[in-house]
Amino acid sequence: MGKQVKLLGISASPRKGSNSMILLTKALDSAAKVSGVVTEVLDLHKKSYKHCIGCSACNRRREKCILKGDDFEEFFEKWVSADGIIISTPIYHMSVPSNLKAALDRLGNSVISMYPEEPRRLIKVGGAITQGMNRFGGQEFAMQFIINSFLLMDCIPVAGDMPISYIGAGGSTYGDPKAGAISSNENAILSAENIGQRVAELSKIIVTGKEHLRDELPKEYYLDIQKHFISKEE
Repeated sequence: MGKQVKLLGISASPRKGSNSMILLTKALDSAAKVSGVVTEVLDLHKKSYKHCIGCSACNRRREKCILKGDDFEEFFEKWVSADGIIISTPIYHMSVPSNLKAALDRLGNSVISMYPEEPRRLIKVGGAITQGMNRFGGQEFAMQFIINSFLLMDCIPVAGDMPISYIGAGGSTYGDPKAGAISSNENAILSAENIGQRVAELSKIIVTGKEHLRDELPKEYYLDIQKHFISKEE
């Protein structure tokens, strides 16, 4: 039995029972069928994230964001402890909602500030799921934003399998604004399930490979970011 693989699913919709959550649930159910994979959901519904104010305190102190009074601490801890991450988001203004963008802005600055002069081989596996009311509402733009975020964080974005998925899982509700409308889009469901499987499989491959190559790979592949922050706070 190999090491347990932790997969985090993030639903970025501010709505309860959202279409993004429906697709994310399908993806995680598919991921859970891969042996050794455990899944967890972070629903951003009713979560709040203050925006980065450019104070550079994280950089000067080499620690995570100092802003308090919101839900960023939970977001940070769940993200850094996961082996694989799937972000499922609705389309807002041809991109992602501001709550997700605010959390990712501060996450990136926090992690980069911890290791400003050395590489961070986080190699978490990432997948993107996007959906909106219209077929050409910006789904691929939002996917690309999420993929770029993973690349910036030294992670590995994956797509599903052609022709179901191109660079991520996408879908539309064909003009229906109601929560739950995505359930009738069979292609979106299949695409989400496929991306969940791919993220789970590659996460397992990487986690297993790192364990077997522990004596050969440089220490940057084994940074314990969460432990580092805990030690600083103590």
